[in-house]
Formats: sequence, C-alpha cells, structure tokens
Amino acid sequence: MKSIKDKNIPGEILVWLGSKDYKELTSGEKLVVDEYLGQKEYQDMRSAIISFKQVNKLLDQTIQEFELPGKQQSLLMRIFQYPIPAYQVAAGILLLFGLYYINRQPKTASNISTEILADSLQVGKPIAEDKYPAKLIFNP
Repeated sequence: MKSIKDKNIPGEILVWLGSKDYKELTSGEKLVVDEYLGQKEYQDMRSAIISFKQVNKLLDQTIQEFELPGKQQSLLMRIFQYPIPAYQVAAGILLLFGLYYINRQPKTASNISTEILADSLQVGKPIAEDKYPAKLIFNP
C-alpha cells in the first residue's frame, strides 16, 4: 500500500477516478495511477466518489420533490430582491437631499409678514368673550 499523504495527485487521475474503473484504464494510464496510487487505493477512492455522486443525486431528487411547482414570488419581493448597484443608491439619496434643500425656502421678513397677514385675514371665526385679549377691549 502506497502512502498518498505527501503526494499531490494529478488532476487527470481525479478525472479517471470519476469516469473509469481500474480495469478500463489503458496501460499508460495504469502506469500513471500506479506511480501515485495502487490498484486497491484507486478502487477504494473510486467507490467513495461513486457513493458521493449517488448521494448527491438522491439529494437533488429529494429537493426537487419538496419544491412547490408554480409558486412565484410576489411583485414586492421581486422588487426588493432586484440587485441595484451601490452608486445608483448613493445618487438617489443625494438627489433626494438636493431636492429637499432646493425646495426649502428660508424664513425671511417677507415670508413671515405674508404668513401673519394670511392668519389675520381669517373670516368667520368669532372669538369667545372670555378668550378675547384684554388689551383690545375699549369699553370705558
């Protein structure tokens, strides 16, 4: 039995392990395999790989059986899962902040006087006698 701990097995041997039995190898391929592995090690590794392939195939079949056919994601989920580049998100946020500051009007004297004038011209709102400002009562 050869030790394979310290040897790097070439990729071609790994390909053969997945596709050919030791008896199916050509004489040249057998020489390469015998240099790194023996016949028994090759057969053992091949049987392990075949077992893994079978387990993988069974898992795939089981997963496919449990998947619900025809179930689609909602439109909202598809929108949230849509990939968007980070620069577009950053540009959108900057645009929103820019629009906010452009549309925001500073409080100037003309704006304040317009607001006061609009408040003082409200018609149809009588003031109750007990809430009327005392400084505006002119009864002697």
